[in-house]
Amino acid sequence: NSAVNINRSTQKYIQNKMVEAHQICVQIQNEIVGWEALFKPFNFYTEFINYIKITGGCETDSYFWFGCLESKLRYLKEKIESLPRISLVRIWPKGYTRKENARTIQ
Repeated sequence: NSAVNINRSTQKYIQNKMVEAHQICVQIQNEIVGWEALFKPFNFYTEFINYIKITGGCETDSYFWFGCLESKLRYLKEKIESLPRISLVRIWPKGYTRKENARTIQ
């Protein structure tokens, strides 16, 4: 359920991105820019100058661990957003499997 990750700041961010996309679509229709303008890669470091990277791992049930970590990240996000000088906090919880060794030992 993605609705749990939406709040006022996230809604505002999405709405701003939709306005930007609409402006680009209008430029495409008017042949000012090509389609590549709509699909340019997202530059995280330009968009967010300040960020915190949190990583974690587990040896057993990774789905349970990921769910717990994601829940705690949402809680941390809410606490940070409640600070008066903070306008936007985004979380990108992303699970992955780490390969310790690429070669097979027989």
